This record gives sequence, C-alpha cells and structure tokens, in this order.
Amino acid sequence: MPALLGTVPDDASFQYLNAKVVLLGDGGDGKSGLGIAIAEGRFRPTEAPHGGQCWQIPVPHEVTQRAGLTNVHAELIFWDLAGQPDYRLTHQLFLDDAHVALLLFNCSDLDDPFRGVPYWAKALTKQAPHDVIKFLISARTDINPVSVDQARITEVLTQYELHAYLSTCAKEGTGVKELVAQIVEAI
Repeated sequence: MPALLGTVPDDASFQYLNAKVVLLGDGGDGKSGLGIAIAEGRFRPTEAPHGGQCWQIPVPHEVTQRAGLTNVHAELIFWDLAGQPDYRLTHQLFLDDAHVALLLFNCSDLDDPFRGVPYWAKALTKQAPHDVIKFLISARTDINPVSVDQARITEVLTQYELHAYLSTCAKEGTGVKELVAQIVEAI
C-alpha cells in the first residue's frame, strides 16, 4: 500500500491505555459538577442527570513519560453515574471494569454526611475488581465546609478500605487538579 500511495511507512507505533473512573454518590453530592470541572476545566451549574454521563480525558504525554512509558497514548474515562435510587441496580453493571472509584459524600449534611457511602462501598465490593482504587471525596465545599472531623474521616477510610480522602470544590476549582494527579499516580 505505501508503494501505491508513494509514501514511506511510519515505523513508529504506540500503545493505547485507558482507565475507567466512576463517580459514585447520592443525588446532589456534586458528581456532575466535579466531572465537568475535571473534563472541561471549568464550572458549569448542572441538573441531576438521568442515567449518567461520560467524559474522555487525555493523559498528557509528560505524565506517561514520567511513569517510564514511551509511545503511549493514555486517557481517563470518567463515568458520572446518577445517584438517584431508581438507577442503582443498573449502575452496578458499570462497576465491573472500574479502575478507580470516587465515592462522594455530602459534607453539608450535618446529620449523616456519609449516608450513601456504605451502599456504594458495598456495590464496589460486589461488582468491581478487587484491586479497584477507592477515594473518599467531599465535593461542593463552597456550599458548606466539611463538618466532619479528621478522626471520623479516617474511620470511614478504614471501615470501607478506601485509598485516600480529598476535599474538592468544582465551582472554585479547589482540589480538582490534585485529585486528577492522585488518580493518575494511583493507576
């Protein structure tokens, strides 16, 4: 074919890698806002999605090269799964090949901020690979600061075998770049 087209073949080959990141939590926990902030680099008000949404985010070549990977094109695929109870059973079907799970909690709920965490942690245990990396995320910290002390956060991390805790605010951009860096590093 190259002789027919009069071109010289390109011997450079590359490898394609991707990782699936799922955003989990109850409705109103800030999943969509955080997903948009990560994917689009800006804040945009959102309505509760029905079913979910997905974004493909390229991993910069500098990052893959720092990891010792050459000729690699990598991307993160973020799945924002709607938190309404009606969708929960369906969403479990999307967890079987997740590499990273972000479990968001409602830091403005003074009574039970971790209300949805037990459900999503159990769903991950049942459906996701055993080596899925799980982060506990407080989002929407512009609405209310995190009202839970570090001891309780540490207890939740241990109880549900979560990798780390990060605080984010999509509207102000706080913690968003740090979260993406931790995801890439963990993978």
